[in-house]
Amino acid sequence: MAKSKNKLWLILFSAFIILCFLIGVFAENSAKKQALIDFPPVGKMIDIGGRSIHLDCRGEGNPIVVFESGLDTSGSLSWSLVHDEIAKFTRACAYDRAGMMWSDERSTSEELLGKAIAEDLNKTMTIAGEKPPYVLVGHSFGGPYITIFTKYFGSSVAGLVFVDTSHPDQVSIFKEFEEPLMNRISYVFMDFFEPMWAYAGLTRYFAKLNDGRLNNQSLKDEQVIDAYSPSSGLALTQESKAYEQTLNEAGSFRDFGNRPVFVIGAIANYEKMSDDELSEYGMSRKQLSSLIEKDLFTHKEQASWSTRSELKILYKADHYVQFEQPEIVINSVLSIVQKVRLKGT
Repeated sequence: MAKSKNKLWLILFSAFIILCFLIGVFAENSAKKQALIDFPPVGKMIDIGGRSIHLDCRGEGNPIVVFESGLDTSGSLSWSLVHDEIAKFTRACAYDRAGMMWSDERSTSEELLGKAIAEDLNKTMTIAGEKPPYVLVGHSFGGPYITIFTKYFGSSVAGLVFVDTSHPDQVSIFKEFEEPLMNRISYVFMDFFEPMWAYAGLTRYFAKLNDGRLNNQSLKDEQVIDAYSPSSGLALTQESKAYEQTLNEAGSFRDFGNRPVFVIGAIANYEKMSDDELSEYGMSRKQLSSLIEKDLFTHKEQASWSTRSELKILYKADHYVQFEQPEIVINSVLSIVQKVRLKGT
Protein backbone atom coordinates (compact mmCIF):
# COMPACT_ATOMS: atom_id res chain seq x y z
CA MET A 1 0.00 0.00 0.00
CA ALA A 2 2.80 2.39 0.96
CA LYS A 3 4.64 1.64 -2.29
CA SER A 4 1.50 2.41 -4.32
CA LYS A 5 1.14 5.78 -2.55
CA ASN A 6 4.78 6.59 -3.22
CA LYS A 7 4.37 5.77 -6.92
CA LEU A 8 1.24 7.91 -7.06
CA TRP A 9 3.02 10.86 -5.47
CA LEU A 10 5.95 10.40 -7.86
CA ILE A 11 3.58 10.40 -10.87
CA LEU A 12 1.75 13.48 -9.60
CA PHE A 13 5.01 15.29 -8.89
CA SER A 14 6.37 14.42 -12.35
CA ALA A 15 3.13 15.59 -13.95
CA PHE A 16 3.37 18.85 -12.00
CA ILE A 17 6.97 19.45 -13.17
CA ILE A 18 6.02 18.75 -16.80
CA LEU A 19 3.02 21.07 -16.52
CA CYS A 20 5.20 23.85 -15.08
CA PHE A 21 7.71 23.35 -17.88
CA LEU A 22 4.99 23.55 -20.56
CA ILE A 23 3.52 26.68 -18.98
CA GLY A 24 7.03 28.16 -18.96
CA VAL A 25 7.54 27.33 -22.64
CA PHE A 26 4.22 28.95 -23.55
CA ALA A 27 5.03 32.05 -21.49
CA GLU A 28 8.51 32.27 -23.00
CA ASN A 29 7.15 32.12 -26.57
CA SER A 30 4.76 34.94 -25.73
CA ALA A 31 7.55 36.97 -24.11
CA LYS A 32 9.78 36.57 -27.19
CA LYS A 33 7.04 37.97 -29.41
CA GLN A 34 6.44 40.82 -26.98
CA ALA A 35 10.16 41.64 -26.93
CA LEU A 36 10.09 42.32 -30.67
CA ILE A 37 7.13 44.63 -30.18
CA ASP A 38 8.59 46.49 -27.22
CA PHE A 39 12.18 46.57 -28.46
CA PRO A 40 12.39 46.24 -32.28
CA PRO A 41 15.81 46.16 -33.99
CA VAL A 42 17.65 49.48 -33.88
CA GLY A 43 19.44 48.89 -37.18
CA LYS A 44 18.74 46.75 -40.23
CA MET A 45 18.27 43.00 -40.50
CA ILE A 46 20.65 41.75 -43.21
CA ASP A 47 19.79 38.43 -44.86
CA ILE A 48 23.04 36.52 -45.30
CA GLY A 49 21.43 33.39 -46.72
CA GLY A 50 18.51 31.89 -44.84
CA ARG A 51 19.12 33.85 -41.65
CA SER A 52 19.55 37.49 -40.73
CA ILE A 53 22.19 39.45 -38.84
CA HIS A 54 21.37 42.72 -37.12
CA LEU A 55 23.59 45.60 -38.30
CA ASP A 56 23.39 49.13 -36.90
CA CYS A 57 25.37 51.62 -38.99
CA ARG A 58 25.41 55.35 -38.33
CA GLY A 59 27.15 58.38 -39.78
CA GLU A 60 29.07 58.80 -43.00
CA GLY A 61 32.66 58.57 -44.14
CA ASN A 62 35.63 56.24 -44.44
CA PRO A 63 37.17 54.16 -43.04
CA ILE A 64 34.16 52.39 -41.52
CA VAL A 65 34.54 51.60 -37.82
CA VAL A 66 33.18 48.13 -36.98
CA PHE A 67 32.54 47.26 -33.34
CA GLU A 68 32.87 43.69 -32.01
CA SER A 69 31.48 42.95 -28.54
CA GLY A 70 32.98 40.61 -25.97
CA LEU A 71 31.83 37.29 -24.56
CA ASP A 72 28.58 38.56 -23.03
CA THR A 73 24.95 39.08 -24.08
CA SER A 74 25.07 42.84 -24.75
CA GLY A 75 25.87 42.54 -28.45
CA SER A 76 25.69 45.81 -30.36
CA LEU A 77 24.58 47.64 -27.20
CA SER A 78 28.08 47.13 -25.77
CA TRP A 79 28.98 50.31 -27.63
CA SER A 80 26.08 52.57 -26.67
CA LEU A 81 28.25 55.34 -25.19
CA VAL A 82 30.75 55.52 -28.06
CA HIS A 83 28.75 54.59 -31.17
CA ASP A 84 27.14 57.98 -31.86
CA GLU A 85 30.28 59.89 -30.93
CA ILE A 86 32.35 57.99 -33.48
CA ALA A 87 29.55 58.40 -36.04
CA LYS A 88 30.03 62.19 -35.87
CA PHE A 89 33.39 61.71 -37.59
CA THR A 90 32.99 58.61 -39.77
CA ARG A 91 30.63 55.73 -40.45
CA ALA A 92 30.34 53.42 -37.44
CA CYS A 93 28.71 49.97 -37.42
CA ALA A 94 27.83 47.74 -34.47
CA TYR A 95 26.29 44.32 -35.00
CA ASP A 96 25.04 41.25 -33.16
CA ARG A 97 26.72 37.91 -33.71
CA ALA A 98 24.50 34.95 -34.63
CA GLY A 99 21.95 34.23 -31.89
CA MET A 100 22.77 37.41 -29.97
CA MET A 101 20.11 40.05 -29.43
CA TRP A 102 18.22 40.54 -32.71
CA SER A 103 20.35 38.25 -34.92
CA ASP A 104 19.10 34.80 -35.94
CA GLU A 105 20.87 31.77 -34.51
CA ARG A 106 22.95 29.36 -36.54
CA SER A 107 21.19 26.24 -37.76
CA THR A 108 24.36 24.16 -37.42
CA SER A 109 27.56 24.40 -35.40
CA GLU A 110 30.69 25.03 -37.49
CA GLU A 111 33.98 23.30 -36.80
CA LEU A 112 35.78 26.63 -36.30
CA LEU A 113 33.37 29.05 -34.66
CA GLY A 114 35.78 31.99 -34.78
CA LYS A 115 36.14 31.63 -38.54
CA ALA A 116 32.36 31.26 -38.94
CA ILE A 117 31.82 34.49 -36.98
CA ALA A 118 34.31 36.29 -39.24
CA GLU A 119 32.55 34.97 -42.33
CA ASP A 120 29.19 36.12 -40.97
CA LEU A 121 30.51 39.64 -40.42
CA ASN A 122 32.12 39.78 -43.85
CA LYS A 123 28.89 38.64 -45.54
CA THR A 124 26.82 41.07 -43.51
CA MET A 125 28.97 44.08 -44.39
CA THR A 126 29.23 43.07 -48.06
CA ILE A 127 25.50 42.42 -48.56
CA ALA A 128 24.65 45.64 -46.68
CA GLY A 129 26.88 47.57 -49.10
CA GLU A 130 29.28 48.72 -46.37
CA LYS A 131 32.54 48.85 -48.25
CA PRO A 132 36.02 48.60 -46.73
CA PRO A 133 38.44 49.75 -45.49
CA TYR A 134 37.39 48.90 -41.92
CA VAL A 135 38.80 49.85 -38.54
CA LEU A 136 37.92 46.95 -36.25
CA VAL A 137 37.27 47.67 -32.58
CA GLY A 138 37.04 44.70 -30.21
CA HIS A 139 36.33 44.53 -26.50
CA SER A 140 37.39 41.61 -24.31
CA PHE A 141 36.85 38.40 -26.31
CA GLY A 142 36.08 40.61 -29.28
CA GLY A 143 39.87 40.92 -29.58
CA PRO A 144 40.34 37.32 -30.78
CA TYR A 145 37.33 37.76 -33.08
CA ILE A 146 38.73 40.84 -34.85
CA THR A 147 42.12 39.13 -35.06
CA ILE A 148 40.54 36.13 -36.79
CA PHE A 149 38.62 38.45 -39.14
CA THR A 150 41.91 40.11 -40.08
CA LYS A 151 43.47 36.69 -40.68
CA TYR A 152 40.84 35.74 -43.27
CA PHE A 153 39.80 39.13 -44.65
CA GLY A 154 42.94 41.19 -44.14
CA SER A 155 42.56 43.19 -47.34
CA SER A 156 39.46 44.82 -45.80
CA VAL A 157 41.15 45.78 -42.52
CA ALA A 158 43.03 49.09 -42.32
CA GLY A 159 43.43 49.37 -38.55
CA LEU A 160 42.45 47.82 -35.21
CA VAL A 161 41.65 48.90 -31.66
CA PHE A 162 41.85 46.39 -28.79
CA VAL A 163 39.84 47.41 -25.72
CA ASP A 164 41.14 45.33 -22.80
CA THR A 165 40.98 42.24 -24.94
CA SER A 166 41.70 38.57 -24.33
CA HIS A 167 45.16 37.30 -25.24
CA PRO A 168 45.48 34.09 -27.32
CA ASP A 169 47.83 32.55 -24.73
CA GLN A 170 45.95 33.64 -21.63
CA VAL A 171 44.97 30.13 -20.57
CA SER A 172 48.63 29.15 -20.17
CA ILE A 173 49.81 32.59 -19.02
CA PHE A 174 47.32 32.73 -16.17
CA LYS A 175 47.25 29.03 -15.34
CA GLU A 176 48.53 29.64 -11.80
CA PHE A 177 45.39 31.67 -11.10
CA GLU A 178 42.99 28.79 -11.57
CA GLU A 179 39.42 29.36 -10.45
CA PRO A 180 38.11 27.25 -7.57
CA LEU A 181 36.76 23.84 -8.55
CA MET A 182 33.22 24.74 -7.44
CA ASN A 183 33.18 27.73 -9.81
CA ARG A 184 34.19 25.54 -12.75
CA ILE A 185 31.61 22.91 -11.83
CA SER A 186 28.91 25.59 -11.64
CA TYR A 187 29.83 26.82 -15.15
CA VAL A 188 29.48 23.28 -16.55
CA PHE A 189 26.19 22.88 -14.71
CA MET A 190 24.85 26.17 -16.05
CA ASP A 191 25.94 25.41 -19.62
CA PHE A 192 24.25 22.00 -19.47
CA PHE A 193 20.92 23.38 -18.29
CA GLU A 194 21.00 26.66 -20.26
CA PRO A 195 18.90 25.37 -23.20
CA MET A 196 16.19 24.02 -20.87
CA TRP A 197 16.15 27.22 -18.81
CA ALA A 198 15.96 29.37 -21.94
CA TYR A 199 13.00 27.50 -23.45
CA ALA A 200 11.13 27.40 -20.11
CA GLY A 201 11.55 31.12 -19.44
CA LEU A 202 13.89 30.77 -16.46
CA THR A 203 16.73 32.64 -18.17
CA ARG A 204 14.45 35.64 -18.68
CA TYR A 205 13.23 35.40 -15.07
CA PHE A 206 16.73 35.31 -13.58
CA ALA A 207 17.87 38.15 -15.86
CA LYS A 208 15.16 40.39 -14.41
CA LEU A 209 16.13 39.45 -10.86
CA ASN A 210 19.81 40.17 -11.46
CA ASP A 211 20.82 43.82 -11.67
CA GLY A 212 23.61 43.44 -14.19
CA ARG A 213 23.63 47.04 -15.39
CA LEU A 214 27.11 48.44 -15.88
CA ASN A 215 28.17 51.87 -14.67
CA ASN A 216 26.82 54.54 -17.04
CA GLN A 217 24.75 51.96 -18.96
CA SER A 218 21.18 53.13 -19.51
CA LEU A 219 18.20 51.42 -17.89
CA LYS A 220 16.63 50.96 -21.32
CA ASP A 221 19.70 49.13 -22.62
CA GLU A 222 19.54 46.79 -19.64
CA GLN A 223 15.85 46.14 -20.33
CA VAL A 224 16.54 45.36 -24.00
CA ILE A 225 19.41 43.02 -23.13
CA ASP A 226 17.21 41.23 -20.57
CA ALA A 227 14.36 40.94 -23.09
CA TYR A 228 16.61 38.99 -25.48
CA SER A 229 18.60 37.16 -22.80
CA PRO A 230 17.24 33.62 -23.53
CA SER A 231 18.43 33.51 -27.15
CA SER A 232 21.57 35.52 -26.38
CA GLY A 233 22.35 33.15 -23.52
CA LEU A 234 22.23 30.14 -25.83
CA ALA A 235 24.60 31.85 -28.26
CA LEU A 236 26.90 32.77 -25.39
CA THR A 237 26.98 29.13 -24.27
CA GLN A 238 27.96 28.05 -27.78
CA GLU A 239 30.76 30.63 -27.95
CA SER A 240 31.96 29.76 -24.44
CA LYS A 241 32.32 26.10 -25.37
CA ALA A 242 34.60 27.15 -28.25
CA TYR A 243 36.63 29.43 -25.95
CA GLU A 244 40.03 27.73 -26.17
CA GLN A 245 39.50 26.76 -29.80
CA THR A 246 38.88 30.41 -30.68
CA LEU A 247 41.93 31.57 -28.74
CA ASN A 248 44.08 29.05 -30.61
CA GLU A 249 42.67 30.22 -33.94
CA ALA A 250 43.43 33.84 -33.07
CA GLY A 251 46.89 32.90 -31.83
CA SER A 252 47.81 31.56 -35.25
CA PHE A 253 47.82 35.12 -36.62
CA ARG A 254 49.93 37.75 -34.87
CA ASP A 255 51.25 39.90 -37.68
CA PHE A 256 49.27 43.03 -38.52
CA GLY A 257 52.12 44.42 -40.58
CA ASN A 258 52.11 48.23 -40.67
CA ARG A 259 48.41 48.60 -39.93
CA PRO A 260 47.90 51.18 -37.16
CA VAL A 261 46.87 49.44 -33.93
CA PHE A 262 45.80 50.88 -30.60
CA VAL A 263 45.86 48.63 -27.51
CA ILE A 264 44.00 49.73 -24.38
CA GLY A 265 44.84 47.63 -21.33
CA ALA A 266 42.86 47.89 -18.11
CA ILE A 267 44.56 46.78 -14.89
CA ALA A 268 41.85 46.14 -12.29
CA ASN A 269 41.98 47.65 -8.82
CA TYR A 270 42.94 44.32 -7.27
CA GLU A 271 44.15 45.91 -4.02
CA LYS A 272 40.63 47.11 -3.30
CA MET A 273 39.19 43.58 -3.54
CA SER A 274 38.59 41.60 -0.37
CA ASP A 275 40.35 38.28 0.22
CA ASP A 276 37.07 36.47 -0.50
CA GLU A 277 36.65 38.29 -3.81
CA LEU A 278 40.21 37.42 -4.82
CA SER A 279 39.72 33.76 -3.91
CA GLU A 280 36.69 33.61 -6.22
CA TYR A 281 39.12 34.27 -9.07
CA GLY A 282 41.66 31.78 -7.78
CA MET A 283 44.00 34.47 -6.46
CA SER A 284 45.65 35.34 -3.19
CA ARG A 285 46.94 38.76 -2.18
CA LYS A 286 50.52 37.49 -2.44
CA GLN A 287 50.01 36.82 -6.14
CA LEU A 288 48.84 40.32 -7.10
CA SER A 289 52.21 41.61 -8.29
CA SER A 290 52.62 38.54 -10.49
CA LEU A 291 49.10 38.96 -11.86
CA ILE A 292 49.64 42.62 -12.75
CA GLU A 293 52.95 41.75 -14.39
CA LYS A 294 51.24 39.13 -16.54
CA ASP A 295 48.41 41.54 -17.39
CA LEU A 296 50.95 44.07 -18.61
CA PHE A 297 52.79 41.42 -20.61
CA THR A 298 49.65 40.39 -22.54
CA HIS A 299 48.84 43.98 -23.56
CA LYS A 300 52.44 44.76 -24.53
CA GLU A 301 52.66 41.56 -26.54
CA GLN A 302 49.49 42.45 -28.43
CA ALA A 303 50.95 45.86 -29.25
CA SER A 304 54.00 44.14 -30.75
CA TRP A 305 51.89 42.61 -33.52
CA SER A 306 52.09 45.83 -35.54
CA THR A 307 54.97 48.11 -36.48
CA ARG A 308 52.62 51.07 -35.96
CA SER A 309 51.06 50.43 -32.58
CA GLU A 310 50.22 52.51 -29.55
CA LEU A 311 49.67 51.16 -26.04
CA LYS A 312 47.70 52.82 -23.26
CA ILE A 313 47.56 51.18 -19.83
CA LEU A 314 44.79 52.19 -17.45
CA TYR A 315 45.48 51.39 -13.80
CA LYS A 316 42.71 50.69 -11.29
CA ALA A 317 40.32 50.54 -14.21
CA ASP A 318 37.17 48.58 -15.01
CA HIS A 319 37.15 45.93 -17.72
CA TYR A 320 34.29 47.70 -19.53
CA VAL A 321 36.36 50.73 -20.49
CA GLN A 322 33.77 51.82 -23.09
CA PHE A 323 31.30 52.46 -20.25
CA GLU A 324 33.64 53.58 -17.46
CA GLN A 325 35.86 55.83 -19.58
CA PRO A 326 34.19 56.13 -23.01
CA GLU A 327 36.23 59.18 -24.00
CA ILE A 328 39.41 57.06 -23.99
CA VAL A 329 37.87 54.55 -26.40
CA ILE A 330 36.50 57.34 -28.60
CA ASN A 331 39.85 59.13 -28.80
CA SER A 332 41.72 55.90 -29.48
CA VAL A 333 39.39 54.92 -32.32
CA LEU A 334 39.51 58.39 -33.87
CA SER A 335 43.31 58.31 -33.64
CA ILE A 336 43.39 55.13 -35.76
CA VAL A 337 40.77 56.55 -38.18
CA GLN A 338 42.95 59.62 -38.68
CA LYS A 339 46.07 57.51 -39.30
CA VAL A 340 44.21 55.43 -41.91
CA ARG A 341 43.00 58.59 -43.64
CA LEU A 342 46.46 60.13 -43.69
CA LYS A 343 47.90 56.96 -45.18
CA GLY A 344 45.28 57.05 -47.92
CA THR A 345 46.11 60.59 -49.01
